[in-house]
Amino acid sequence: MMSIEQGEYYGITGVGSRAWELLASPIAVVDIARVICAEYDTDEVTCLADMQSFVEELLQLGLVSVVKQ
Repeated sequence: MMSIEQGEYYGITGVGSRAWELLASPIAVVDIARVICAEYDTDEVTCLADMQSFVEELLQLGLVSVVKQ
């Protein structure tokens, strides 16, 4: 993916690309983890921790934002 504002290119592969697809619509991190657990062979605790880290990194890079509902 490309960040126009930062002029940077970011590559996301594997499970990260699926999580990125899910982030196209407002979704809670816990719901991303549920989908990933259903589609991939991973345990819930590890998956949730990984998705929280992934989304946090995307937030820090300014590639996603929190939507208040």
